[in-house]
Amino acid sequence: MSDPIIGSVKLDGVNFETWLLKFDKHGNCESKKTQQALLQHLRDTSPPAIVLFSHGWNNEYDDATGLYRRFLFELQRHFADHPPTIPLLFVGVIWPSTWMSFDTGPQIASATVAAELLDLQQQLSQRLAEEWAANLAVPDRQRLISLLASARLDQAQAKQLTDLLSQALSNIRGHVPEALESTAPDAGELFKALISVQRLAMSSVSADDTNDEAHALIGSLGDPQSAGLLDIFDPRNAIRIASLYQMKDRAGTVGTNGVSALLSQLKAAAPLVPLHLVGHSFGAKVVMSALASYQGEKIESVLLLQPAISYLCMARVLPDEPDRHGAFRDVATNVRQALMITYSGHDVPLHDFFHLALLRDKDVGEFAPRPASPSERAGKPPNKYAALGGYGPPGSDAPHANVPEAGDTSLRIHLGDPPLALDGTIDKRINGHGDVATPITAWLLYLQLRARVQP
Repeated sequence: MSDPIIGSVKLDGVNFETWLLKFDKHGNCESKKTQQALLQHLRDTSPPAIVLFSHGWNNEYDDATGLYRRFLFELQRHFADHPPTIPLLFVGVIWPSTWMSFDTGPQIASATVAAELLDLQQQLSQRLAEEWAANLAVPDRQRLISLLASARLDQAQAKQLTDLLSQALSNIRGHVPEALESTAPDAGELFKALISVQRLAMSSVSADDTNDEAHALIGSLGDPQSAGLLDIFDPRNAIRIASLYQMKDRAGTVGTNGVSALLSQLKAAAPLVPLHLVGHSFGAKVVMSALASYQGEKIESVLLLQPAISYLCMARVLPDEPDRHGAFRDVATNVRQALMITYSGHDVPLHDFFHLALLRDKDVGEFAPRPASPSERAGKPPNKYAALGGYGPPGSDAPHANVPEAGDTSLRIHLGDPPLALDGTIDKRINGHGDVATPITAWLLYLQLRARVQP
């Protein structure tokens, strides 16, 4: 259903002109009239700058608009403290990133996590049959639904579940050209991921742990003293892992099929206006996939906030594979300013769990999961499937520095520099995956907007 709003919207407390565009899971724009009005508006009145922001996963319309409002409010405060203000035009991307494709769910991409859906088990049979099991044979579909509706699974049942989920994922994964993460996981990889996440949960997340991000990703495993590690599995953990693949691939599809075309349209409508891109979590996958397909004039800047993509996505050469490079190796050439990336050892989902749950066909083998103990640095990636937002890019591929505090103007932004990796671990300047709309993150965009870059 298309967005009934045609034209800009007013966000409470925000003075920047704001437009919101909705995309479906295939990357089709559902706000066509709003999009047409936006493009005509740009042709008639070119603003000094355009900022396009893509939210991360598990954000509904209200969640996304709330995130954008808070971020713009912080940006607005910086301009008030450091005039003059740049009267930018803001474009917020809304894409179906909700966990399990339900209308509500655990808000992993926000600072606090909503309670588990009380009627989750009742909804599974309906939605999974439509979304994940639609292309399975009828007996397999019924068995998948039955396993997912169970309270606990033994090892044989867990292996059967991961086999069925692998089949379902291979049927629904999105098109992401040359992406590192484009191959659906096989049953063995999903089962290994399930064991890894469960082992780490047993060792590092206690029943009374208040870390909402950790519990949102791995759930509650019950009393570890009451059963052996491999004797009991919670099917919800398999669901969570499978949903990560689904949303990650969907982000690539939305970026490749939808946002990439939007970038071309924005540049065509306002060719002289600098265009700045921001992506958080899987929203970084939206942005990077869009740029990988984009062939227009250069984008002014890109800011990736805690990106939930492979830390090797821009690598010149992949480990042990000299003939392969990162899927987004050349994206920076489409950007005038140095592409900016934030990461943090305090980002629990990306620093501790991403490399355990998202394993594909090129897995490096077994490894010992360990809880993070960040001090002043995020540390070295544990394997080649670590998250960019948890560890930053390889040191040889980008200079690393600390995330500056708001108001610090010492960070220099230059034309044509390699990507700049900013570690937010020190002083907890980025204290979690949900640290998105903060004075510090808004300051980074402020620096990009105010940069005076000459050809």
